[in-house]
Amino acid sequence: MGQQAKIIRSQVKKNTVKEKLKLVQNFLQKLRFLADEPQHSIPDIYIWMMSNNKRIAYARVPSKDILFSLVDEESGKDCGKVQTLFLKLPGKKGFGSAGWTVQAKTELYLWLGLNKQRKDFLSGLPNGFEENKAAKGPGMLSSPPISLTYTMKQVFQLRVHMYQARSLFAADSTGLSDPFARVFFSTHSQVTEVLNETLCPTWDQLLVFDNVELYGEASELRDDPPIIVIEIYDQDTVGKAEFMGRTFAKPVTKMSDEDYGPPRFPPQLEYYQVYRGNCTAGDLLAAFELLQLGIGGRADLPPIDGPTDMDRGPILPVPMGIRPTLSKYRIEVRDLALQSDTHYHNKDNESSAVTDHLALTDEAT
Repeated sequence: MGQQAKIIRSQVKKNTVKEKLKLVQNFLQKLRFLADEPQHSIPDIYIWMMSNNKRIAYARVPSKDILFSLVDEESGKDCGKVQTLFLKLPGKKGFGSAGWTVQAKTELYLWLGLNKQRKDFLSGLPNGFEENKAAKGPGMLSSPPISLTYTMKQVFQLRVHMYQARSLFAADSTGLSDPFARVFFSTHSQVTEVLNETLCPTWDQLLVFDNVELYGEASELRDDPPIIVIEIYDQDTVGKAEFMGRTFAKPVTKMSDEDYGPPRFPPQLEYYQVYRGNCTAGDLLAAFELLQLGIGGRADLPPIDGPTDMDRGPILPVPMGIRPTLSKYRIEVRDLALQSDTHYHNKDNESSAVTDHLALTDEAT
């Protein structure tokens, strides 16, 4: 195949570019076919969630993605890495809008290799753990540990600044929705308030996750923090909330020995694309910061302002240093007229005239 590629390259001329491009595309299809064979010799890995002896959700991991090789370039893309898996409904229930909702989230470390390579299977785990091995009888080969105990633990506070969303999916028959957001991080979850009849909700809400325990070295967590999952739902008065979209984000991490100041802090609001299945379903304007707790605990963290709107109860607003600066504008459209329209004719008149007067007031950022 390498020789064929050299021949094709040497034959490319100005007048044969289109012809050779078709040959190169066919060549690329052959390479993709060889790289991903239609029937793998090693079966895939299934992770099932069980409840009352029933399978309620699962995740499928291709074996080629976690296959180990001594050559790094030949190893699977997820081999020896802690990865986040989202479980979905089994069977036909997992298709369509019903299957877009995440049933459960789990973090797994997967490694698949030969028995003679078993000494390398823990090489990708975060540092700071101890192995708990089973008793080994005479003549028995060393086996993987039955469990791992992490002695290196970091405690954080996660602050989720949920400001606004725009162009969301219209879930109700009125063409609007009653959206709220649910935020998942590690083993914690919180929700925003529900805003009625809008596709562009402004939550302006700060969600605080206290005492979040993460395992591994501090430097590893700073450079590669866990993923935050944000799902948006439509609240219905009857029945379950309807899934509207999902997006992912990574927080800006501050360790206890770092200063809370520019250029990284306070974090800036960013737009995150929301997806509903494979289609885009709006944008989320938010910011995320992960703050490590030091010896002084929460007293060493930047202060959080209390609620400013008594009508909303104990809901915390997005701090002034992060929320955008708003300005009021008045938009007026006056005397909009169309005369002597040549494209549209009335049966009685060869020309038409439309005159209208419109004035509206709105707020914009």
